Amino acid sequence: MGADKQVHVVNAQGSSHKQVTFGSGPGATTPWGVPQRRDHSSWPCWSPDGHWLACFQSHAEPSGEHPAWLTVLEVDGVEERRLAQLSEGLPIYIQWNAQAERVAALIQVEEQLELSVCEIEEIGAQRLVEQGVPLFFSWLPDGRRLLVHTGERGGTKRLIGRSADGVGPDDVFADIPGSFCTPMIVGEQAVYVTPREEGADLCIGELDGARNRVLAEVDGLVAVVPSPDGGALAYSTAARGREAIYDGIRLIHTDGAGDDPLYDGPCKAFLWSPAGDALVVAVPSRRQPGLNWVLVDVKTGETRQLCAFWPSQDQMFYLHFFEQFSQSHPLISPDGKNLVFSGHPAPGQNGADVRSRIYVVSLEDEDPEPVAIALGDFAVFSHR
Repeated sequence: MGADKQVHVVNAQGSSHKQVTFGSGPGATTPWGVPQRRDHSSWPCWSPDGHWLACFQSHAEPSGEHPAWLTVLEVDGVEERRLAQLSEGLPIYIQWNAQAERVAALIQVEEQLELSVCEIEEIGAQRLVEQGVPLFFSWLPDGRRLLVHTGERGGTKRLIGRSADGVGPDDVFADIPGSFCTPMIVGEQAVYVTPREEGADLCIGELDGARNRVLAEVDGLVAVVPSPDGGALAYSTAARGREAIYDGIRLIHTDGAGDDPLYDGPCKAFLWSPAGDALVVAVPSRRQPGLNWVLVDVKTGETRQLCAFWPSQDQMFYLHFFEQFSQSHPLISPDGKNLVFSGHPAPGQNGADVRSRIYVVSLEDEDPEPVAIALGDFAVFSHR
């Protein structure tokens, strides 16, 4: 996402630049002083096959209205498809199914969240799947159903498997969801948290919600992210009232083996490397609101400082909901060599120019230095 609020594609060095969305704005024919509409794009998301980019597009009209669309674009072609106009609200998240045939979009409408699904071959066909607060979800492997964690604000929460096209009954989990965000899919099983009398259980169970088994006893807000091969889970807990600052990271295998400490210390977010041999961890800095990127070796537990950074607003939103974003918006390159993030220059650098930049930092160098490759608010690697 460039500083011009348009989507651009570049390589990790910032070259081979290609702009893929174009917004209309004041130009040579614009009457002086007349408010004009502006086209903005946001939250670009690569399809799993790398052929498409999905994003939100919106107009800022002179009337003050902000109509928005869910759009998909061919990265190497010229085709653009506006799949659906979205209900009035704030578009905040996009996720493709594994088959790159359907796109799920999350919209905040006043105090409610709405989850809708569009198919890229059916322009204008938008289906509302669920409403509620909170609302987190994952696509099931078949690409036709979603596992949704939702509820009513201050009321009962629920975990359900639901068809994206409304065909067939819901799979309602007997277990009430506990204090966690995103239900994760590992092969043909789901990972989630369910409460007990004191604390909660980290569980893995069948996708229809019929059976589960407890992997670990936990307490507080739980964050969990599966390894790329699905064989292990990195998880952490945050004491209530800590505003999602997690205490350490533990590693447990999905067969129940292990449950060993991996990283000791507070963290904001953690992401698996594509090979599953390391975690990239965002760690709070003494220079608030700054953070540090740290690389943790999964086998040895050894840590290596990568760099300090001051996240952009979009980057901070990503980190706050990193479990959901980890499924769809990879910050680590497919070859595991680089990390991309958006942030502001360190205090005292670049004079008065505090605009957000896109940075790339090597995960291989012993003492890496982040390289600013563009002005922008958010960036994500292709899955390929």
